[in-house]
Amino acid sequence: MGGWASLLQMNIYGYVDQECNEIVEPFYPSAEDFSEGRAKVSRRESNTRNAYGYDSYYGYVDAGGNEVIPLEFTGAYSFCYGTARVKSKEFDKWGVIDLNGEVVIPFEYDGIEAFDIDGLALASKDGKWGVINSSGEIIVTFEYDSLGAFYSSGLSRAYKNGYINKRGEVVVPPEYDWVGPFSEGFASVMSDDKVGFVDTNSDVVIPIMYDEVASFSRGISWVKLDDKYGLLQIRYSPW
Repeated sequence: MGGWASLLQMNIYGYVDQECNEIVEPFYPSAEDFSEGRAKVSRRESNTRNAYGYDSYYGYVDAGGNEVIPLEFTGAYSFCYGTARVKSKEFDKWGVIDLNGEVVIPFEYDGIEAFDIDGLALASKDGKWGVINSSGEIIVTFEYDSLGAFYSSGLSRAYKNGYINKRGEVVVPPEYDWVGPFSEGFASVMSDDKVGFVDTNSDVVIPIMYDEVASFSRGISWVKLDDKYGLLQIRYSPW
């Protein structure tokens, strides 16, 4: 939040305004910057240090320095798009709260990644990954051993050798030994130790015949074949 800064004093934090007037007296072992009118702060459960540091609880203060969301979570992130991901001590699971501290997504996930601009987030449950929206609806079922963040193309790497879109539809089937990230609409794929490129329709646009390739940049990729290097060029349209 503009005009506020955290104040460190004797290993505890508070907040001051632009004129360095103390707004929140130093009290918290940790205090983060304001985001959407809330700042994440912590308190220690005890002063006994374990292998991972100190056991702490997290909550949020407002611009007046009031603890508007109790310090009762064992994990927490700053607010973004009106919500924050927090971990419940009671359930030992992650959920999502709104700016008033109301639970909007129940505490039932092993992990929740940050929500993107479309309101979607990768989440894990019972050892599998899927995608939920900001209302807690399951968009992609929890059937994947791993999922990568969605690229600007709207695709996520599923397993290590295929891609799905934000509706959970398979775009690049998991039939390759390995797939690389999409760049400028193309992803490298490997089959039988040879590499080529597919597009977002899963069509092979560069034959799978090279020993090494690099991701396209401004329409150009370097490739290696039989210990020789060269350049491939495609029609380039800035994204």
